[in-house]
Amino acid sequence: MDATRSEDADALPQRLGAVIAAHPEYQRLRDQGEPDPDPPPNCWSCHDRGFLRHDVAIDHPDFGKLVPCECRRADITQKRLAKFWASSQAPSEYRACTLESYPGDPTVVPALRSWLDTDGWLILAGEYGAGKTGLTVALLRVLAERGQSVLFVNAPAMLRRVRATYGKSDAETESAVIDSLAEVEVLAIDDVGKERLTEWATELLYDVVNRRYSDGRRTIVTTNLGVDRLEIHLGSATFWRLYEKSQFLRVEGNLRRKGLS
Repeated sequence: MDATRSEDADALPQRLGAVIAAHPEYQRLRDQGEPDPDPPPNCWSCHDRGFLRHDVAIDHPDFGKLVPCECRRADITQKRLAKFWASSQAPSEYRACTLESYPGDPTVVPALRSWLDTDGWLILAGEYGAGKTGLTVALLRVLAERGQSVLFVNAPAMLRRVRATYGKSDAETESAVIDSLAEVEVLAIDDVGKERLTEWATELLYDVVNRRYSDGRRTIVTTNLGVDRLEIHLGSATFWRLYEKSQFLRVEGNLRRKGLS
């Protein structure tokens, strides 16, 4: 009896195969021929997965972390730039600004390229129309392409946005706005000096600058003010937090007056 059962078990796959082979759907698929093998990947590095893992020892801090493959770099950069413009207060006419397109003082761009490779902060000072805003947008573009989160805000508009949260329970809160300013990797504050600083505004700016100072997050400031007037405007506590970390670069000339902006 046991031998008979064993023989039946051995024959079962063949019987099942015969049943399947006789099924009309199997015959239809067979007549269509073998399916094509999987096409070769577009990227042999990641096999079109889009990400790779660091080839490092198990005790390395990057062990197991996913990093974007080179094949996705252009797409990721484009999405980062789109996010930057969606959240930014930078005027749309500056969208095309790059370091290469700056038509002003030829010593400025090499200095900014050197700054990009540091972890320092930056104060761009100069008269209205010198190109500070365009240069700032160009710097943020480079940093976004390098994978950093960036945000451009106009100083007076930034304060208005925080003030607009008061008394609106269904709107974003003051703390949420300040957190977004404090936590982005690179923050650019344009036109510092145009805003009228009340005691409230002075404390708010100090809070943002001090948090960024403590967390080591880079900050760019543009201003029409010189060093002494900037200290008076911001107050010593905020100014020295900013100035201690910053390269101070004066941008000379008025591109608007020259018709070069």
